[in-house]
Amino acid sequence: MSNRGPLSTADAASTVDSNLSKFKLVGFFDERDLIIRHMHDVFATVRKHQVRACIMFGTLLGKLRHNDFIPWDDDVDIVVFDFDTFLEHCAPELERQGYTVEPDVRDGKRTGCRIFRKDSKEVPGKPRLRFPWIGIWEHEVGEDGWIVLPPEAARYRLEDFLPLDATDFLGGDVGVPHNPTKILNTCFGSEDWMEVCRLPDRDHRNGGELTGFPDDKFKLQTVLDYLASERLSAGSEVATSDDGRWQYPTLAKPESDGAWCYHVQRRISVWFSVRLAGHMGANAATGLDLIFGVAAALLVLLDYWLWGVVLIQMFGIFSCVDGEISRIQGRSSRFGDFLDTLTDRVTELLLVGAIVFSLGTRVDPASALAAGLCLLGAVFVLTTSSEKFRSTYQMGYPKRRLERLFGLFCSGSDTRLLMLSIGLVVSELTGDGSILLWLLWASAAAAYANFLVRIGLVYRHFGADHGPGS
Repeated sequence: MSNRGPLSTADAASTVDSNLSKFKLVGFFDERDLIIRHMHDVFATVRKHQVRACIMFGTLLGKLRHNDFIPWDDDVDIVVFDFDTFLEHCAPELERQGYTVEPDVRDGKRTGCRIFRKDSKEVPGKPRLRFPWIGIWEHEVGEDGWIVLPPEAARYRLEDFLPLDATDFLGGDVGVPHNPTKILNTCFGSEDWMEVCRLPDRDHRNGGELTGFPDDKFKLQTVLDYLASERLSAGSEVATSDDGRWQYPTLAKPESDGAWCYHVQRRISVWFSVRLAGHMGANAATGLDLIFGVAAALLVLLDYWLWGVVLIQMFGIFSCVDGEISRIQGRSSRFGDFLDTLTDRVTELLLVGAIVFSLGTRVDPASALAAGLCLLGAVFVLTTSSEKFRSTYQMGYPKRRLERLFGLFCSGSDTRLLMLSIGLVVSELTGDGSILLWLLWASAAAAYANFLVRIGLVYRHFGADHGPGS
């Protein structure tokens, strides 16, 4: 029996700091780019041979919660649903690419395999194994139809896994379960995995040995803030102008970015992000973004349309910068996400209002007002559908993949503001306000059509009865 009294406040704080510091001990670190390439190679191979596979466990959690690997995760988990076909067709091709496919046998039973490159870092005590590696899991289906991933004991509903969906993850397409939220709820036995986290239980860099870390739960935001502050206080800014890790399109969101945003604005925004990440936080960047948006609306209102267009595009660029700074610093914030979304919606409202008011001095005011209200209504239903999708499926709506045509001119705020910018420039240079008026009506019609098509696409690709809940 211990005769120690309760911890003092200082001792308790020291214990908390000591446990938080353990989050720095495990991770991919310098091998991050290498494991990303491994993961993309595996999924490119299984797609080629039409083998069903999806990310799972911590890798899936990283996609949904961080849109990245969990900072303290150090392996990639993939479930393969056609394992014999994988061994027959995919394994030999991966070996021709320089990978080793090693069977994972536990207690005399095959449970999957490990995939790694022979020229990677040796693992202490395991001369055949290399770090980093990918764990491939072979599934079993019980008589009751539930899925098990031996040696794990959790049982999953088949319909939560299949049919698999595809999404972009770190610059390449990967498979994901049909209902990833329910899969993770089952995996972790709770629904709080978006708010809390635990220390890693294994160190795969050292062969998957148990870490012995406590199993306490930590508030996710506390851990992310701690890791970000440690990186900055160590004097090793996570972003520098020559840091190859943050080159385009590393910080982009290929699934949910619009075409103009992904191909043009992201190439510019990353230049600002890597230089500002060591000097300001994401919320400060959002505030700067709002200043650009309000200033753009004011210039348009005062009939300085060309200067307004310049600031509209600066607003679009800094709409990317705040999220990129967040990813560079390793911080994610629901409040920051709320601010970012609110800034986008408020700015678009102000800009359309300013355009309508200013345009009313050049064309019939009633026509300008009607077109503006129609466009705002279309933007409302379109953005509401995106936000509802995100809250329901815990992922951004993949408009760039599903709505390639609408993505060129109306599905995202980036392309809607681009169309308005083009209309402002052309109308200003030609002196013909009717061009901008026509563009308002056309944009509204396209956005309403986009909304109706989106309903059908969500039904088709995500199913009417397989969402995480209603």
